[in-house]
Amino acid sequence: MVMRIVSVADLIREELSRFGRRSRRRRFVVGLVVWFVVALVAGLSASCAKPSPPYETVQLDFKEGGALEIEASAISFVDESVISTRPPSVLHQFPLNFSLGMKNWTENQLVAVGGEATVQVKLNRQSVVVESLPTNQGFFDRFRTESARKYVALVDVTITLETESRKLSHAVSGVYEAHEAEGIDENDRARLQNRVVNELLRKIDFEAKQGLRSEFGEFIVF
Repeated sequence: MVMRIVSVADLIREELSRFGRRSRRRRFVVGLVVWFVVALVAGLSASCAKPSPPYETVQLDFKEGGALEIEASAISFVDESVISTRPPSVLHQFPLNFSLGMKNWTENQLVAVGGEATVQVKLNRQSVVVESLPTNQGFFDRFRTESARKYVALVDVTITLETESRKLSHAVSGVYEAHEAEGIDENDRARLQNRVVNELLRKIDFEAKQGLRSEFGEFIVF
């Protein structure tokens, strides 16, 4: 039988080695727990943030530029657009769409003052699509509810003036883009979506009036 003689120094070194391994494991576990708790608190803080004030839909009134008076007996609005409900389309989720906006524009901004002509405003297309924007891939970003997004809105309109012997047509279209911040709440999202619609309607209002003054000039009362 062979006996191994172990010195006191060897025993001390072995015990210190075991203690070091236990300490490293302990530090790893403690660090992991702290990391998880901090991440959980960050996520709860984001989800429990005070919501923004309630939002009421605002319809653009087009009062800034003034209405156009047209020598016509009648002015009508026709909506031939289709609002898609398939992603990435999101216009059906908006508090306001372009159908109501263009109808109000036709009724308030084009005034028939009498004449043989008739005018029709036709909404051919309206859409808003959304695109997710890249975000930081850090650990805490995983606890955010939603990433930043970009809205791209489009409207296409044709305005036609017709008499017994003539037919004039003016096409106008517009695009508007807006960015949605990360973690936005429902009230702020509604505000942004309403602004997307109203800003594009404002653009259509300006460009349509400019075009009508140019192309329908002889029928416009200046």
